[in-house]
Parts: sequence; structure tokens; C-alpha cells
Amino acid sequence: MSSEASASALAILTAGFRKELPKPTIRIYLNAMADLSPEVLARACDEIIKTSKFFPTVAEIREVTMRLDQNIALPQAWDEAWEEVMTKIQREGRNRETEWSNEAIPEALKALGGYQRVCDATSIGAVEARFKNAYQRTATGERRNILLGGNNEESNSDIHISNHSADVRELGAG
Repeated sequence: MSSEASASALAILTAGFRKELPKPTIRIYLNAMADLSPEVLARACDEIIKTSKFFPTVAEIREVTMRLDQNIALPQAWDEAWEEVMTKIQREGRNRETEWSNEAIPEALKALGGYQRVCDATSIGAVEARFKNAYQRTATGERRNILLGGNNEESNSDIHISNHSADVRELGAG
């Protein structure tokens, strides 16, 4: 994402919430939004302005943006993941490994001894309870990684406020 798009999103939010931000806060927000898709971020800002009573935190902005981004598969709720597992078992059987909607599912299955072991289970209720715990631990980590920007090579310290001086002035904090 360009610094202009990031600054534009922050300008929309500050105007929408009638909020002035100090330079260090602007830098934090610009750095935290640097890896987000400009189009999806704009939609997220629009949604936030329409639905939130208070100026959003960086985490709230990222959460809404990630939810709206069709290219990102945030882990679904554990019961939806379990339903996906049960559907795959019924359709594909025990001997076929399959693609999953997110990486948390195969990780949770691995913690239970693997896909085939779940297929062979005689007590589905017990397996379901164990899957829930394993999936929630795995999904929380995956969700956190996605919200943090995944494997973003560019660290926040590499983006300097001097690169955004015009943006800062435009936001009224310069």
C-alpha cells in the first residue's frame, strides 16, 4: 500500500470522527496500515465511520479490513471448521487428504493424530471436543499472524515519519 493511500484512509477517519492526532500517533497508524489493500482499507474506513461511535484503534481498523478482504481467509469459528471436517469425511472418506479453507484446520487435525485418525474415531463427541480446543488454539495464532501482517518483511521501524511529512500536514498535525 502506498503512503498516500494510508494517509488518505487516516484522513478520512480523522475527519469522520472529528479527531486530531499527534505526530507519533499518526506515524503508528500509517505504519500499521502500510501493508493493507487500498481498496479494502477504504471500504473498511467507510464501514467503521458508519458503525462505530469512537475513533478506531489500529487493531479495529486491521480487523475490519481483514474481514472485508476476499483474498484473506481468516479462520472461521470452530464449529464451522468442524462442520467442514465432517463434510469432507463424508464426501471423501478416510484415504484422501484434502484442501482446507484455512491452515488452522489441518493443524488442529494434526494435533489429534491426523485426518485418518479422526475418520477412524468411534466417539465423535470426544473427538469434536478435542478438535474444538486444538482448533481454537491454532486459529487464534493464525488470526493473530494475519492481523499482524503475516510475514511482512518490512518492519515498522523502516517507515519514517519524514516519508509522510506531507501526509501529516494534510491531516492537520504538522
